[in-house]
Amino acid sequence: MNNMASLVFAVLAQMALLSLRSADCISLNSYHNYTQMKSTMENFTRTYSNMTTLYSIGKSVLDRELLVVNISTAPINKLGVPNVKILGNIHGDEPMGREIILHLMEHLVKEYIRGDPIIRFILDNTRIHLLPNMNPDGSELAVEGNCRSGRGRNNINNHDLNRQFPDFFRHNRSHIPIALSTSQSMDPEVQAVIDWMSSIPFVMSLQLHGGNMVANYPYDSFFGESPNERLIRLYGTDNVEAISKIKTKVTKNEPALTPDNDMFLHLALTYARLHPTMHLKRPCPSNTNLEFDQGVINGAAWYAFSGGMADYNYLYHGCLELTLEISCCRYPAPELIAQHWKENQNALLSWLQQVHRGIKGFVLDETGSRLANVSISLAYRNVSFMSSARGEYWRVLLPGMYYIEASKDGYEQFRDRVKVPASSTQLESSIFETLLEYNITLQSIQNDKVGQDEEPNKSSAVTLTCRHCTNLCILFVLVFFLFCK
Repeated sequence: MNNMASLVFAVLAQMALLSLRSADCISLNSYHNYTQMKSTMENFTRTYSNMTTLYSIGKSVLDRELLVVNISTAPINKLGVPNVKILGNIHGDEPMGREIILHLMEHLVKEYIRGDPIIRFILDNTRIHLLPNMNPDGSELAVEGNCRSGRGRNNINNHDLNRQFPDFFRHNRSHIPIALSTSQSMDPEVQAVIDWMSSIPFVMSLQLHGGNMVANYPYDSFFGESPNERLIRLYGTDNVEAISKIKTKVTKNEPALTPDNDMFLHLALTYARLHPTMHLKRPCPSNTNLEFDQGVINGAAWYAFSGGMADYNYLYHGCLELTLEISCCRYPAPELIAQHWKENQNALLSWLQQVHRGIKGFVLDETGSRLANVSISLAYRNVSFMSSARGEYWRVLLPGMYYIEASKDGYEQFRDRVKVPASSTQLESSIFETLLEYNITLQSIQNDKVGQDEEPNKSSAVTLTCRHCTNLCILFVLVFFLFCK
């Protein structure tokens, strides 16, 4: 019987591999325009409907769908599964990210079926959302082979989509409500991504760009001043004409570091070191004036700008997003697609594993029911994040001791010390040993407690009156006894 079961499993596995080969039509020799990309994603998700789902988060100005493929083998109702996302083509003239994402989609499914243990763990325990093209209108206008910024970079409204997100940095950290209420009307592509982030509790994110080779981490701007104000402060009002040129110089700019800089730096360094050339000081010969130590840089230290997507991810949703520049040319020749995919493959797979380090769990009340929208933070890291609609939470952290805090109206403030474990080995597969599962339990504030400034309720008043009566009776008996004696 066992032999028969093994035979059946082997036959099914071979059938799956044959099906995979027949559907392996994603070319490494040419770029996909919007129609070709859409058809590829539709065919792929139709073939592997048990592992993939195709959905749209909205439309561009010219009514093109912003299509996302979700890859996961975790059941939809399984709790505690983290969500990550990867976006490409934010700038329409930087299509290499789009092609890398399409090949990552294919690679994950192919290697899962072939039994790769790391990819099986990732897909069984992660929901991966891939948006190959955030700017389909711009990408249709871009010119192949153009290595400098040019036609198609912006959307059809001529807006840079990576400058259009709510700007928190002008409001001195009381930023979220003010920035959202004062933001200009959004381009539909930006609004779609904002709504997407509001509907899914993403833990980590990547945005893929072209034109350089570096892993960039937040912040991209500064609190309390605009990028131009900062440049004038650094270089003086007499150098206004040179400010645009200064943005290309790395050595003089100040970094703007997040409270989670240790984790951001780890994510950036891990990616750059696994890339064969990104970690080099000058990976792009054409950009001789740019040097990136170990292949990473803080966004504001490179050049500051407001309205960026990475800062919005972090400040509003607590999502850790890197901005990856993955090709020295913005629109490389198609013959280089295979090379760039090979260079980024291992780094992408390692990045996907990083979401399984740190701490995760549920927020519960004293009855064991899960609580949504609980504000969670770590002591001395003043950026909070929220529990999901199902009461889940995740935080990517390095090994160490942390104080975790949680608060919600109607519940007592929570604070506890937790220890994120270190791996026992240096093997990449041991990253899963560094995850602490920890549930937060909030105690509700008792409504029957009489506050200092509250009126006592009727039952309290009655109890108080009876006690006074008892005391008066005892006093009367004692006085009567003394006088009668």
